[in-house]
Amino acid sequence: MPADDTTKDAATTAFTILGGGGLLTALGVFLRGMLSGATGQEKDTRDGLAQRNKVLEDQQDRNETRMAKQAELIDAWRYRALQARLEAEKLGYDRTLWPPDPTEGP
Repeated sequence: MPADDTTKDAATTAFTILGGGGLLTALGVFLRGMLSGATGQEKDTRDGLAQRNKVLEDQQDRNETRMAKQAELIDAWRYRALQARLEAEKLGYDRTLWPPDPTEGP
């Protein structure tokens, strides 16, 4: 069944209104964002967050470097303490002996 002109016109009008309405809505949202300054605020927010992220990454790198250096120093100190104890034992030095416990009360 062929469609008559009235049906074609109604369908064309509906598509035009809906399509044009969607386009106008998108354009309205874009213009509202531009006029309210939201895009500039979003850019400032993104820039601020990127800068803060960079500061935190740098701080994390410094902390990791500091912790690695501290671990290195602790290991070196333990090694020196072990070497000193072994050298003392080789020389016949006994560790500090505690005096015997008292047999009577104070």
